[in-house]
Amino acid sequence: MVAGFGAPPGARLWGPRPSPRTTKVQIVPAPVGGLNLVTPLAATEPAYCLVATNLVATGQGMRVRSGHSVYAEDVDAAGIRTVIPFEGAAESALFAVSPNGIYDVSAGGAGPWVADVSFPSSAEPAGWGTWTNFTADSGLHYAFYADEQNGLYRRLEGGSFAAVTDITGVAETSLVFVTQHMERVWMVEGGTALAWYLDAGSIAGPATSFNFGSKFAHGGTLVGLYSWTVDGGEGVDDHLVAIGSGGDVIIYKGTDPTSAATWSLVGQYYVGRLPAGRRIAQNEGGDLYILCQYGVIPLTRLLQGTLVQDAQAQLSRNISPLIAEAMSLTISSRGWEMRNVPSENAFLVARPAISGFENLQFALSSHTNGWTTFESLPYQTGDVWDGSFYIGGADGSVYLLDGNTDVGETIPFGLLSSFQEYGETGLYHRIQFMRPVFRSTGSPAYTAEARYDYDDDPPTTSGAAPVISGSLWDVALWDTAVWTSSGSTVQSVVGGTGIGRAMAVALAGTSDSETLFIRTDIMFDSAGPL
Repeated sequence: MVAGFGAPPGARLWGPRPSPRTTKVQIVPAPVGGLNLVTPLAATEPAYCLVATNLVATGQGMRVRSGHSVYAEDVDAAGIRTVIPFEGAAESALFAVSPNGIYDVSAGGAGPWVADVSFPSSAEPAGWGTWTNFTADSGLHYAFYADEQNGLYRRLEGGSFAAVTDITGVAETSLVFVTQHMERVWMVEGGTALAWYLDAGSIAGPATSFNFGSKFAHGGTLVGLYSWTVDGGEGVDDHLVAIGSGGDVIIYKGTDPTSAATWSLVGQYYVGRLPAGRRIAQNEGGDLYILCQYGVIPLTRLLQGTLVQDAQAQLSRNISPLIAEAMSLTISSRGWEMRNVPSENAFLVARPAISGFENLQFALSSHTNGWTTFESLPYQTGDVWDGSFYIGGADGSVYLLDGNTDVGETIPFGLLSSFQEYGETGLYHRIQFMRPVFRSTGSPAYTAEARYDYDDDPPTTSGAAPVISGSLWDVALWDTAVWTSSGSTVQSVVGGTGIGRAMAVALAGTSDSETLFIRTDIMFDSAGPL
């Protein structure tokens, strides 16, 4: 009997069987875990990525970083090396420090700029200084600044910076570092292991020395002093952390260094070689981060007994190859520093500029603890003033980190996802289409590339895919035409090429608006293992 119409149920109809559908669709969320350059490429989870340029990881996706605009133009052609924010009782001011002097740039604009104070020497490393604000017992507000070439300077609210000449016991010109701790001004004498402190609430008068040298098991001089407030389970305690140039970290607890009853040594640690300069530690979220050859080390992890060489001690573990490479090239150069950038919800680690290479900073998201990198910023130093982040440039201008363009130019961004086989280990795959999905107040231009088998070259911006609305995916494959761009969602389909086993997507684009990368949908088919 020939099967056909009227055939009994289950009878086979003549003709070829339809081919099983082999096309698959995979949603790849934005890798908000950030960069992971230490896990084997074949084992990196989808939440991480291999390239993330000019992006910040958020809870919802990867956001294109803020742009920058000129705030104070051409302050000093020698470059801005320190930014000093000042907050007094009635005055809020911003100062920029060059090798030649200190400038009040609070008003912004084009100048002309006249130094608040000129330095007697502009030789290296003039301008690479440290600063602190201080309120004296009198209630008056002061700013202090110190660098290794010109010594200690002070400014009273409403006045001008001037070299300090009214401290006794130590030559003010030999003081290379200044901070405050427990209502005292503390200073470091250059080329020694000596710290000097003033009476509580004082801004002048006799200075008393404190010698850390006997505690520096690895030798060297005193680099800096860093105040750290910590709750160790017995209430909040203030600690003074002294770091030696040999890599020793010495922690004291107490209020009065003149009394053994109220001043005690509570810890001694070693962090290895330090980068040049004195901006090697930064308070962040109840911890003190220390910058060394191993990367960024939270002091709390050392207190827990973790060795600095242990990857678990390193906050920057996932980007340790980048940090190690940068340290190998620039550890003897000034320009390493760490800063909190509230406007980006990020913690920034800046390295010195390297001739022939893009200026680079490492950004840690406060939302996801994911690392990314920033490029194209004229960053030499920076700090927060009145809630905004200001950048001191090597070109001598001060910039404000805000907006969605870099001085009117679009912001380039790039992303390379981790490589995945999506449950089909060892099979060859061919990406047919990719559909990146953004949320944006504008129309970011971008291109997407299919990558295979651990080709981790950075994505390129050779051409940009148009942003298209409407359904381009075959409704028979996708069942319903829901792929329509409307409102703030930006999406378009890009064809894929090539073949391989492990698949990744590379994105490169530019943006001049608020832009959040959310996900990529990929459509691929599979073949055999050979």
